[in-house]
Amino acid sequence: MIKSTAVLIGEVLKFAFGALLLIGSGQWHAAIRGWTLRGSLVAAGTPAAIFALQNILIQVSVRRATGGERGGGEIEGLVKAED
Repeated sequence: MIKSTAVLIGEVLKFAFGALLLIGSGQWHAAIRGWTLRGSLVAAGTPAAIFALQNILIQVSVRRATGGERGGGEIEGLVKAED
């Protein structure tokens, strides 16, 4: 509960800070007029999709490297060799 509250507060603060910067620079009206749902989804969705794909590939590679799936367990062997 506390973790999700901290994330929410962080997101609200980022939005407020960005809005204050737009208002302070006098760009608020231009930003609102130029806003479109499609543009917003492309600007936010493309990096989010790439980030999600990257995280999935990292999880798969770690599982395979540690023998979690039909992998070789190379990392486990390195850790045992150091002990």
